[in-house]
Amino acid sequence: MYLAASNGFHGGYARSSRSVSAVAFTGEGTGMERDWAAESRVHGADLPAIAGIGALAAERALQRHGAVKPRTGTYPVLFDERVASSLVGHLLSAINGSSIARGASWARDLLGQRILPEGLSLTEDPHRPRISGSRPFDAEGLATRRRAIIEDGVLTGWVLDLATARKLGLQSTANAARGTSAPPSPSTTNIDLTPGERAATR
Repeated sequence: MYLAASNGFHGGYARSSRSVSAVAFTGEGTGMERDWAAESRVHGADLPAIAGIGALAAERALQRHGAVKPRTGTYPVLFDERVASSLVGHLLSAINGSSIARGASWARDLLGQRILPEGLSLTEDPHRPRISGSRPFDAEGLATRRRAIIEDGVLTGWVLDLATARKLGLQSTANAARGTSAPPSPSTTNIDLTPGERAATR
């Protein structure tokens, strides 16, 4: 990828990508269930064993077999990692500069306030080695950096590119992303949520 901008910036970087996936089926007729597992890495040597990915897909499919709707009630819940990442995605959408500048986000008045439980942090690190989302600069040529978007449960800032930063009277957080047919827009990469103290049992 190479970027040259009208402000005089030019720079680029190269990256490879390897991935492996598996889909598993169980049951017969209308009682069939299926699920999947997949992994992707920059370096092929970092990919987990293919047998393990197949086994995980099979385990997930088997867990679906015979599932029933629980009775209405209050239960402790541990989300599967695929569900958990989508929940984090909703949060990131709410603090995206585009939504904040339009006044269309439920989080628009929550800057500096606690929005996650104490002890939880949401960190963006664009410089993690051997990770596909890493990048030395954003789509507008600004140097990226590691930052805690939510620190100890407190929202510390928005996700901004140059345009949304100007609208809000702030500085860009070097979060511009773009394709070849659209202007830049704010986006995050390499997001980490502080791990909890409990794990799901199988």
